[in-house]
Amino acid sequence: MPTWEGDVTGPRMRLVKRGSSRGPAPRRRRLKPLWRRLTEPALLVAAGVGLLLALVRVPRDLDVLLVISEVIDELIAGLALLARSVLSLAGMLLMVGLAVMALLLIVAGLVRFGRVLLSPFQSRRP
Repeated sequence: MPTWEGDVTGPRMRLVKRGSSRGPAPRRRRLKPLWRRLTEPALLVAAGVGLLLALVRVPRDLDVLLVISEVIDELIAGLALLARSVLSLAGMLLMVGLAVMALLLIVAGLVRFGRVLLSPFQSRRP
């Protein structure tokens, strides 16, 4: 059961559990070894420089405008194919919906015919 430690009217009131000390000592972070602290940033810098050097070589090895135009062409073709597929799917769903509606109309009409034809026979019976 928690109890109050110290003077109740004092400015340093804390809720502590019985039998416990003032709390755990703050943990000190262990420092990494110096070689590791120096190796990590050096590897990051080397990776960044290597990536930049590779990007500088790209225009010499590839025709960048040709690559970009091919990518845009493929993107437009893909979007056109996607639009065509979505329209085909919408058309198919419309046809299925119309077929289901036609079947429901037929069933509803047959049920009404049955009610009309059976109602005179049911009303004559006492």
